[in-house]
Amino acid sequence: MSNQQPAITPSSRPLLVFNPDAKVSYKVMHILDSFKTCRLESSDLSTSATTFTESQIQNCYVDLNFRDQTTAADRKHAFIIGSVQEPCSDYLSLWASGSSGHGRIYQDLKKAGLPESLYGQDAPHFSSITDKKRFQDWVNHPMVEGLLANRMWNSYGENLDGVDCLVFAEDLHSSLLKCIMEYNMQGGYVNWDASEMVDLLAVVGQEQQLRESHAAVDTPFEETRVAHHGQCEEYYNDELATKLVNGPEKVIYESFGYPSCCSKDHYESAHITQHGQSPDGWEMQEEVDTTDINSFSNKWTPVDIQGNDSDKDTGRMFIFSLTGVTTILLALLVRRVLRKRREAFRQARQAQQEVEQQAVAVIPYVDDIYLQAVAA
Repeated sequence: MSNQQPAITPSSRPLLVFNPDAKVSYKVMHILDSFKTCRLESSDLSTSATTFTESQIQNCYVDLNFRDQTTAADRKHAFIIGSVQEPCSDYLSLWASGSSGHGRIYQDLKKAGLPESLYGQDAPHFSSITDKKRFQDWVNHPMVEGLLANRMWNSYGENLDGVDCLVFAEDLHSSLLKCIMEYNMQGGYVNWDASEMVDLLAVVGQEQQLRESHAAVDTPFEETRVAHHGQCEEYYNDELATKLVNGPEKVIYESFGYPSCCSKDHYESAHITQHGQSPDGWEMQEEVDTTDINSFSNKWTPVDIQGNDSDKDTGRMFIFSLTGVTTILLALLVRRVLRKRREAFRQARQAQQEVEQQAVAVIPYVDDIYLQAVAA
């Protein structure tokens, strides 16, 4: 495979594709559904990009299932968002879901002959000592070992060149927002006034402000389903944790910067570049007003960047932080949300004051009616 990603013209990819690999798909699609009014199916993105109507491309997105693969060639026709999760946590989530009889992975393994006895029996949390032992036996089963690494390569290719941007399950809101921003900046349509987008911006703003204080974030996107397993660390002993980190999933830990089993830390980026390419692979076509959000859209062009010679032979995957301009855009979006909310509060307060003034003005008349009634 070539060491350089195919040249992509940002404005030529208004079609949005979501190709999930981690168990965050329903949360992501809930937000995508807020600014895309319909979901499309496609088995060939190269033909779909030309057969879909202009309205469909602008107002809809393609939802792929866990068995579909996207490639570098597909990225010429669509902007592709994927997802990733720390393997120890991802395995536990898949097992707990299967213990409840749910999930594509559960159905596939069941058809392949994986024993049902390896799944949890003590609902609803499957956190008993015997269930934890069942989980460990499940992870060590040959049908399960390496499943996540294989699933990722099947989804995005061995060099992960079949995806533009990744949503991290551990940092869902901000990484999803970054992906949506990148999609918007390269020519995709986003309705920033959609209620879920307004909420997403506000939540990301809260998370950034409260990250150091570890305070709770008031978010409308909190997990509404009852937790279906215990704490991740409770299911792994040192031997199993070491095996996961150094086994087939090692490439996931190294590629995305997960330091250990069950860790929530990772590289602070949802933008993927390969073979040492700089994350600053975009430049503005013209000067823009940094106080105006709308001036950022559709004013970007790709820069032809060659990979560093030292990295061309290794084909190593690198994750970089987003550009400073993206950070500025994020700040502007959050500021716009806060400004709208302040304006809404001001209008509500003004309406309340008008009602209070009207009530005060009516008091003398009420008093006169009362006195007249008493005199009569």
